[in-house]
Amino acid sequence: MELTNNIMYKAILEKDTSFEGLFFTAVKTTGIFCRPSCTARKPKLENVEFLKTSKECILKGYRACKVCNPLNTINQMPIEFQEIINELSANPTLKYKDYDLKQKGIEPSQIRRWFLKNH
Repeated sequence: MELTNNIMYKAILEKDTSFEGLFFTAVKTTGIFCRPSCTARKPKLENVEFLKTSKECILKGYRACKVCNPLNTINQMPIEFQEIINELSANPTLKYKDYDLKQKGIEPSQIRRWFLKNH
């Protein structure tokens, strides 16, 4: 199937994850590029440029969206969360309270959202 602008635009409107890795959406008015499944507000078709790689987006002057993080691998665990997981794996009786997470520079709601989304 050939990806036309209309097909790709429909994919971003529907946040279709089956198009992940096939293209990126670059928004001319904001200078940001996103994944097809990004949950951020959708731009008008005339303000969009579809590009094949994140490298191409960066070379054209676009920056990565902070909502969908198109430079990260999908469902990639943030490094600071991985450190917590490693500590819990080494000591299963260990329990973290919100205070402990904040001491490590992690916002408790952020780690909860990540786990709810990915597990």
